[in-house]
Amino acid sequence: MKKALKIAGEILVLLVLLTPLVCWALGIRFFKLGVTPVNSSARVDRIDGFYVTVFTENVYTTTDEEGNTYAHFGSDKGVTDYNWKHKEMSSIVPFKRFLFFAKETEAEAYNLLSEDGEFCYGSVQVLRAPNGKLHYYYKRMPIGVGIRFSPEVLHAETLSFSYDGGDLPLTDYIRFSSRVDFTTGDKILSVNGYPCRLSPR
Repeated sequence: MKKALKIAGEILVLLVLLTPLVCWALGIRFFKLGVTPVNSSARVDRIDGFYVTVFTENVYTTTDEEGNTYAHFGSDKGVTDYNWKHKEMSSIVPFKRFLFFAKETEAEAYNLLSEDGEFCYGSVQVLRAPNGKLHYYYKRMPIGVGIRFSPEVLHAETLSFSYDGGDLPLTDYIRFSSRVDFTTGDKILSVNGYPCRLSPR
């Protein structure tokens, strides 16, 4: 009995000593050491099966002397004369979560295009949770270049998402969750009443 306990103890010690090496080799991180925000503008969301480091930026509009409205993205703290201002997502870094560990992963990237594909209402990054829920992280600007974006959505102070007559409330102006898979391209998602589809990047 004592010999068995001694062997079990030695195996346990060996596993504890090897865990950091195995984690490093597989790119797995301890949550507190590897996923926490790296600066004051980031936060970590804990959602189904994921830790998500969210980096934010200021989004605001100004109006010039001729009455033209312009949207600005960045962290210009010196600007005080603006029509509205929010902190919104600039990027995310998702990590698959298990026990006290996490491994960096990638989100699916899509643009929100009008039904005719002419205008873009922003972009989303999608995470598929193990429980069947999809988490959509929204950014006003499209991913990529050469796309005409919608000034109506770009300049809107508040944004609303809806599907089939039901609201999809945004969390922190950034994220909504649903069991509906909009990435298939056959479902109409409304952004401030404008119908659009998700188009792969």
